[in-house]
Amino acid sequence: MLFAVFVLRPTDEDRGPTRIPARAWTWLALGVAVLVLVFGGQLGRWIGFALVLALGPSLAAPLVRLPMIADRREQIGRWLPLLLVLGLAAALLGDLALGRPPASRDHGIHYFQTKILVDELIPHGQLIGFSDRLNTGYPFGDSYPVLGYLITGAANLLSFGLISLRTSYAWGLLAIWALALAAVWWLASTIARELRGEPIEDATPPALAELLDPRWAGALAAIAWLIDPGASREGGWNYLMFHGVWPQLLSSALWIASLPATWVALRRPSPRSLGFAALLLGASVLAHPFGMLTAATSAVGWPLVLWATGAMRKLPAGQIRWGLVIHALAGLVCLGWVVTFLASAGSMARSPVPWKPLGALATELLAGELFRDYRAWVGPLTVVGMIVAIRRGRAMAWLGLGLVCALLVLGSEASITVLRLDLVVSSFKNLQFPRYSIALKPVLYAFAGVGGAVLVARLRAIPDRDHPAAGAERGRPIAGRLIASLCLAPLVVGIVDDAGRLVPRPVGGVEVLEGSPHAAVEQALAETLVAEAELLAAEDEPRPMTVAFLRLGMGGGTYPLFAITDADAKLVMDGHIPAVNYKYQVRRRGPGALRLMGVTHVIYDRPLTRSADDKRLAQTVEVVGEFGVWTLARLGPGAEGEAYVNGYVASGELDELGVEVRREFEARVVVEAGGRGRVDLPIGPYRKWSAVRDDGSTLELGATALARGVPGMKVPFAEPGAVTLDYRTPARERAAMWVSLISIVLLLGAMVSTRELQLAERHQSRRVSNISWGLGLATFAVILTGGYFRQERKLADTWARVVADHMSSARLASGRKLRFRQDLVDAGAYTVTRSTTDGCDGTLGKDAMAGCMQADGRPRKAMAFRAPYLYRCLRVRVPARGTLDIELEGLREGDDLAGFFVRSGRNFDGLTLRMPGQAEPYAPAGQHKRQHFHVTAEARGSANTIELRNELGHDQNLCFALAAVEKDD
Repeated sequence: MLFAVFVLRPTDEDRGPTRIPARAWTWLALGVAVLVLVFGGQLGRWIGFALVLALGPSLAAPLVRLPMIADRREQIGRWLPLLLVLGLAAALLGDLALGRPPASRDHGIHYFQTKILVDELIPHGQLIGFSDRLNTGYPFGDSYPVLGYLITGAANLLSFGLISLRTSYAWGLLAIWALALAAVWWLASTIARELRGEPIEDATPPALAELLDPRWAGALAAIAWLIDPGASREGGWNYLMFHGVWPQLLSSALWIASLPATWVALRRPSPRSLGFAALLLGASVLAHPFGMLTAATSAVGWPLVLWATGAMRKLPAGQIRWGLVIHALAGLVCLGWVVTFLASAGSMARSPVPWKPLGALATELLAGELFRDYRAWVGPLTVVGMIVAIRRGRAMAWLGLGLVCALLVLGSEASITVLRLDLVVSSFKNLQFPRYSIALKPVLYAFAGVGGAVLVARLRAIPDRDHPAAGAERGRPIAGRLIASLCLAPLVVGIVDDAGRLVPRPVGGVEVLEGSPHAAVEQALAETLVAEAELLAAEDEPRPMTVAFLRLGMGGGTYPLFAITDADAKLVMDGHIPAVNYKYQVRRRGPGALRLMGVTHVIYDRPLTRSADDKRLAQTVEVVGEFGVWTLARLGPGAEGEAYVNGYVASGELDELGVEVRREFEARVVVEAGGRGRVDLPIGPYRKWSAVRDDGSTLELGATALARGVPGMKVPFAEPGAVTLDYRTPARERAAMWVSLISIVLLLGAMVSTRELQLAERHQSRRVSNISWGLGLATFAVILTGGYFRQERKLADTWARVVADHMSSARLASGRKLRFRQDLVDAGAYTVTRSTTDGCDGTLGKDAMAGCMQADGRPRKAMAFRAPYLYRCLRVRVPARGTLDIELEGLREGDDLAGFFVRSGRNFDGLTLRMPGQAEPYAPAGQHKRQHFHVTAEARGSANTIELRNELGHDQNLCFALAAVEKDD
């Protein structure tokens, strides 16, 4: 019957005046489709969807021909890309627009720090400073900039508190995501606009000029960025939303936006365009420390790209000078915080994450598999877009390509093993590919947008089946549409039923409390905390609420931090605290240690059985209530005379001891003692603390660990008196902050003017030009030479620390003095011989070695971390049931062999090792991943080979850091 309705119905030419009109047949079929959909079961749904698909073109045709649509067809097409992005963003980020903040992972501590900035520092006229709200106090804003917290607290500040801080935090995150989408859209559309030629040039291929739509390039790039699942340390929803590392998203977004903004400024320099580009670039550094190297990378790339692509001849005169102006102004914008950050590097606790070889990154890029998790079509579209960019060779496209290449090199092992950048800037050890990928992804997705726009353009250029050029006669394709619809209908039904698979977790996963079972738990916990705070305030001796939120050995949830923050409580967290990275951490949480920090309440979600401290704490606290998986317990003040109750530890002959803490413009602590001794204060040590005796003399403060795990400072008293501790920002840093503030204000004011600026074109003789080039090359050579000598000096310093540890240990006879001579791995002074040359040999086992790469089995330079430095190491793979020899060619007679090796497996089972000169091999053991060795020249003799044997049925990876050490006469 259905087939007759569609296929055997009479044609328009055969119908007489009494025949049923064709439109009526269409509506009749639609009615049948609805009945089948409703009453036909699953098979009926397939058939019903097939009818709807087949009828779609016939039903839509009259609508398309309506004047209100037909006349606005071009306008609708112009706005469709933007509407598509806005609709998808609304669906995925709608919770943020409703003022619902994410409550997973780091969001709690970010929210807590937003509260510190809004309620504590800004009312005192500060953006950075000492805060006693966390642990024993820490330098807020020195290790991480505060621009992100200004954004998340902006709505609350501008509304004078009418908008809650939670809503403000959610809206701030929404603004950051919107900025990120706008930035990648702008970059992709700028690249596409330049690729197709605008204005269109004679050399531009007509198809590319007419069909490569910058709007679609921008929209597709933004969509690729928006639906990126991401991975740990690789951005996307996994890292930026669930784990809450959104300050890196803000930095990347500002940096990406600065690229097209700089291009606009170079094409039409004006106070507005120059100032806008400088503010974006400078703000990218103010958003996150990683912005320093991305900004430096693009700063080097701009002049090279302008020169290599010939853009210098097309842009207004003086574009290099305008570029220097933009980057100089950006440097002034971020100067204040950068000076503080570099001075504070020693107080931060960061360690490297895994690196990748450059070859692996390059091949994965070409294969479209560079990242761990992202949509499969993004990689190929990126490659297509990059190929188009290479063929066209325009400035912005080549800038993007150059940045991709530079970031891959900087984020790979080559930056350490070849460029040795960690020996130029020690903090470079933290900037590996996974971290760089958050800045790299938007650039690649811009090319994916270009590739997608080119693909759409080519598909649109293909004639459809009814087009006269296709040689097809116009007719009724309804039968063909019906057959195609019957084939597609089951697939369409499957997509409709499981549409969530198109954007699987973590995409769209905003872990909000509202609407979840956690909301009631968090609300009850918040109300109880407020009630407990009121009880503390009503005591005879009022105490502020301080809550210890236990982390080590506990679950990964963090949303109680929102309740703690809203209750205006101080916070104590043990172990590493993300987004703070202060190296002085709380290492113990026994009752005494917690009382020393003024803790009144404890929150935990697993039994307190991890350590002896936990067991004592469990016996001491009084449970207030259980809230979901969380337990809130009250910690009493302790018995009179109990150690640590007074908030300090005194030793020596001290009496009449008093400690007074004052909060003025910056923190001040006054300690008075009537005798000799030492007072240990539970105040986080930091370089900005200074101590002055009452006679005006300065006192050197030292760091200490109170109760063997609470960071603090020791104040010695050689005689009775008073010592005043002040937390003061050095004058140089204050001056730099004022420079940045004034620069920002001036740039904001300059953006009012749109008057185009011009620089006089300089005419120079060939001789002057040659002299200028010669001076420039000579300067570059001097910089390279200076950098090389700095690297050699830093390399010696890193090994001097290892040698010193060896001399002080039991490895060497006392009194033996040594000095570093050569890094054997860095010099390439070795030869590796394996018992098998096949790095993927599965003959002796059952493993097919799926995914094994021969390149992974080859010896190569890598790096190993031994705090606080990176060391170049020789990475080798000892074959299963085989041997491997490392012959050291750089050892001289009389050299000691010093170093260490690091395993990549879980243990050293089945592995034996014989060092040069040893009679018998030994089996490394122990739980430590790194093991040191030292072979004296006398024990080594003339031997120079390290021999390894693997008795297991699988390969084992080791990395050897090797140094030749000589006697220090």
